[in-house]
Amino acid sequence: MKTVVVACGVGFASSTIMGERLKGLFEQEGMEDEIRLIQCTLNEVPGYLDSADVILTSSPMEGDFPIPVLSGVPFISGIGMEELKEQVLDILRQ
Repeated sequence: MKTVVVACGVGFASSTIMGERLKGLFEQEGMEDEIRLIQCTLNEVPGYLDSADVILTSSPMEGDFPIPVLSGVPFISGIGMEELKEQVLDILRQ
């Protein structure tokens, strides 16, 4: 099972939008039973670095991370969403 973490400032609004878009993507790809989706705040992200396969955030995060940390803003704005979908799928299919 792969784990995707979506994070925003308070762990509610932006992360919910990103999570819903990801759920739709995983259903479309037939992967919904293979992916665990976790929603959290930006401050909670370090606690998932050992167990997640990819993290999407609504705000930039500084630092070096052992897993991909991507901007989830395209899932909110719609701009660049198709490219981000492909990037997430590529990571999860590895």
